[in-house]
Amino acid sequence: MNAFCALTIAADGVATVHTWDATNGTLPHLQHAVDGCVDVVALSSDLDMWINDEGLLVGLPVNILATGIAALHGMTHQAYVGTAVFTGGTDAEGNTLPLSEEQVQLLLSYVGCAAGA
Repeated sequence: MNAFCALTIAADGVATVHTWDATNGTLPHLQHAVDGCVDVVALSSDLDMWINDEGLLVGLPVNILATGIAALHGMTHQAYVGTAVFTGGTDAEGNTLPLSEEQVQLLLSYVGCAAGA
């Protein structure tokens, strides 16, 4: 198994850490998580956020936590909707990278801070 770590944050604020078998790639997992075609928002060189490509068009609910995390990374031009999936950036060949344990803990701290607010 080719273990791949990602974190989802649903629009209702529930965060889940996933370990996917990425032997056949990550796209099927990403599409399943967002329930449709995906679009990526590169938050930094080592952090990507994947969202449903048609989420705004189909009226998915605003994901306040994902929108806040994006804003922390300078992405303030829109609200993000539906489930968001966070992964590491990409390697030199453009392949999606998993999250490190440190990235998972940082993202979970954002969720925890928002929950405590």
